[in-house]
Amino acid sequence: MTIEQTVIKHYARKNIADSILAQARERAEEPETLKTSDLAAFDEMHIGGVKATAHLIDRLGLTAGMSVLDVGCGIGGPARYVAETTGAAVTGVDLTPEYKAVGEALNKAVGLAGNPEFVTGNATAMPFDEGAFDAAYLIHAGMNIQDKQALCRDVFRVLKPGALFGIYDVMGGQETEQMAFPVPWADTQGSSFLLRPRDVEAILVDAGFEIVETESRCEFGVAALDNLLQHHIEVVREDTFRPKAMNLKKNIENGYCVPWQIVARKS
Repeated sequence: MTIEQTVIKHYARKNIADSILAQARERAEEPETLKTSDLAAFDEMHIGGVKATAHLIDRLGLTAGMSVLDVGCGIGGPARYVAETTGAAVTGVDLTPEYKAVGEALNKAVGLAGNPEFVTGNATAMPFDEGAFDAAYLIHAGMNIQDKQALCRDVFRVLKPGALFGIYDVMGGQETEQMAFPVPWADTQGSSFLLRPRDVEAILVDAGFEIVETESRCEFGVAALDNLLQHHIEVVREDTFRPKAMNLKKNIENGYCVPWQIVARKS
């Protein structure tokens, strides 16, 4: 089984959209007219959820009319947030085939049909033209991408000159090889590919980017995981999600991995 097949198998689930919409309607003030905010507890499946998304997106200066790429978009929570809050046209690309249909179903449920748009594809060889996008971001997707050089080169290729690329990811710590598994993105070390922030920055620079800012999100991440574990809402995640989240929190506290944010510019 290839790494890509292992990653797809890890994330694939049945009836994701139905499960999310049913639980969102149970909690929504107006169940028949769902908003993107009603989905946020279910479709922002990274450390810190929508707060982390907003923190990154605020640094990218997105405005209406811009064309924005979401790399490793999952089921589209951040993409919907960007489309609704900035008015930008968002295209999300993700390796897991089921996620395209799920993303489209959730778009329709909140009245965002057509924007964002979802495409199934590999982030290291994306089906987009050179210079197609005004900005790009990646949220908790790089952990499963082994060839980060190819990833950064391809993001650079599809961006216009001067465009910003924002990354919020789990990256390697001082002793990443000591990490406890399973974690939310991988059951074993075999499909987890963490590099230290400085190494990711070096790859970005080698691809042609200049680093605009870099920021540790460790304190924020531990607090967010504490909150998640105390007020966990079971959605489409398997029964083992709690121990995975607990392992992740311990790994961050031990310095084995770090939630980290980088903003780079295509020079």
